[in-house]
Amino acid sequence: MKPYLRSMALGLLVLTSFSTHAFAQKYELHPLVGRTAPDKWADLYSLKSVSVIGAKAAVFATDTTQVEGEFEYLPHFEFRGTDPKTRGWVWGVSLSRNVFLTKSKVIPFFHFGGGGITARNDPPGSVTTTFPDRTITIDHNDTFAFISYGGGVKFPRVIGPVGLRFNIMGRTMPNFFGRGNTWAEFTGGPVFVWGKK
Repeated sequence: MKPYLRSMALGLLVLTSFSTHAFAQKYELHPLVGRTAPDKWADLYSLKSVSVIGAKAAVFATDTTQVEGEFEYLPHFEFRGTDPKTRGWVWGVSLSRNVFLTKSKVIPFFHFGGGGITARNDPPGSVTTTFPDRTITIDHNDTFAFISYGGGVKFPRVIGPVGLRFNIMGRTMPNFFGRGNTWAEFTGGPVFVWGKK
């Protein structure tokens, strides 16, 4: 895990001890946009840093814990310096812990989850990328499992049921062609809240 993600997670864990009340909402919908910042893969190559677009939806399972689903689109799921027209669909489920601070309209949160990234080739079929020391082939609909971790802040009900949410997270594919691959992801956007717990 990147040092800044580890520090943020530790800080949010400490803040949970100050959690004193719960928010009255039951459901959240969070359309998002953002950017990825990939690490090196095989110490030499990295996936492209790309814009992402998607949505997260959540329901409170307890007063402070949410079950959250996500779906995102990566317009490039390919290595830097190449363009085999491979796209990625990111999907997953996570648990999110909200930290409700006394007399504060800001809600920090942290989460941990898992899911997958499904490759979509245009046209459908296999795409091969050749490097000096290896060859990588991604088939249409290949899916790579990942774990996700991170956190952020919410500003619920800024105007009626509409607020803001910002996320900083990491995604790690433990087996991306025999090696782990990680990227940081920075996203944000509106959050819509409704329902009673």
